[in-house]
Amino acid sequence: SPPPPPPQNYLYGSTSILKCRRCQTDLCFSESVISKGFNGRYGRAYLCSPIPAHTHTLAKPTTRQLVTGTHLVADISCSVCLNTLGWKYISASDPYQQYKVGKFILETKRVVRVVHWQSHQVQPKPVPLALTTTTSKPPAASEWGDVNSEDEDELEDMFLGKWTPKLAAKRR
Repeated sequence: SPPPPPPQNYLYGSTSILKCRRCQTDLCFSESVISKGFNGRYGRAYLCSPIPAHTHTLAKPTTRQLVTGTHLVADISCSVCLNTLGWKYISASDPYQQYKVGKFILETKRVVRVVHWQSHQVQPKPVPLALTTTTSKPPAASEWGDVNSEDEDELEDMFLGKWTPKLAAKRR
């Protein structure tokens, strides 16, 4: 089942993207990351589900002895700057490692995660002010009567244009 919508008091509408660290080309959404617990040539790496083909180029597949056994892998590079980003698993000799076939390793030192906020999705609703929505004129200074400046509710009513001597008397 899908996750529940975020509460109204939290920011929402963000998109997290993995980009090439060198040229900032979009590679894939961060949701493509299956695991952050992998190692690459240069340290920590992400295991990612298939990423769009137009974002990278594949090198010729080669057999490599990795920590988890022998794998047939193809190095992947950024399609724009040709920076080596990681590799794609083509096949695995160990049946327990078959889950990696078709997936990608992205080196954390070669990519950067960027969050984009889409402000058009987070628009506050306009709050109509009573003075601007009513056709009557605001009361004259002599009509305000005695406003209690220590009563926050009364001051709020006054600034919203809802304060009347009757309302103040009723509240007091």
